[in-house]
Amino acid sequence: DAGVYGMTQNSQETVIGRITSVFGVKGWLKVFSYTDPKEGILNYPEWTLDLDGKRIPAKLEEGRRQGQGIVVRLKGINDRDLARTYCGAEVRVSTAELPELPEGEFYWFQL
Repeated sequence: DAGVYGMTQNSQETVIGRITSVFGVKGWLKVFSYTDPKEGILNYPEWTLDLDGKRIPAKLEEGRRQGQGIVVRLKGINDRDLARTYCGAEVRVSTAELPELPEGEFYWFQL
């Protein structure tokens, strides 16, 4: 439905992480964050998950540092089996959501 996704697909997006595995039994997911610092990924509540070419809008409910990685809970994902279906998805955000950088600094996607 172009009405729902039209805005997102026309805007610039960048990948800020990848869902790697499930965490626990309540639907939490482990995320490999490409942001620096790693916790920076938690500053973006509106995600688009790209899973095998399918685009899935997702809303970050909560998240935290866990060892070397990040674990998150996404809205509507409440059990391990459902969470497992999202493993491998790229986490994308609109570049409009990214904070302005000081002059002379750039994001990777801009280089």
